[in-house]
Amino acid sequence: MTNLDASIEEVKGQFVGVTLVRANELLSKGNGLVDSANKTVADLDSLIADNHPRVTATLDNLIAVTGDLKKQLADIESAVTGVVDDNRAELAESIRRLRRTMFQAELAMRKIRANPAYLLFGDSEPDLEEKTMDLSGIRRSGRARPYEQRDEKDK
Repeated sequence: MTNLDASIEEVKGQFVGVTLVRANELLSKGNGLVDSANKTVADLDSLIADNHPRVTATLDNLIAVTGDLKKQLADIESAVTGVVDDNRAELAESIRRLRRTMFQAELAMRKIRANPAYLLFGDSEPDLEEKTMDLSGIRRSGRARPYEQRDEKDK
């Protein structure tokens, strides 16, 4: 038993000695890390202190410009409201015509890409969406007949 107590005391002493040495090493490395972290925090504080007035000025400028843009947007909205009023049917017709024109332009570009001779000679492909026209080029539906000059001989 005495040998056992002696060996336990010996192991305990070695263990405590090794643990204390390791702990001292870790603490010395940890102190270095804490010092470098403190230095980094100090650098960041000085950087923030240097840039704070510039950031504040930039934010103030952004707030002023945003206010100007909001005012201009309100002016544009009021101008558009005054122009458009209640011309929804006319606006819808204008948009329909614009879409039709863009569609025709896209078809023409496709035809040109497919065959560049289309620019010189055209094609005989009919436009299926085209409205029927009379000989004067006026649409037949919804239009009055064009004015025709009467001949004096005809009665």
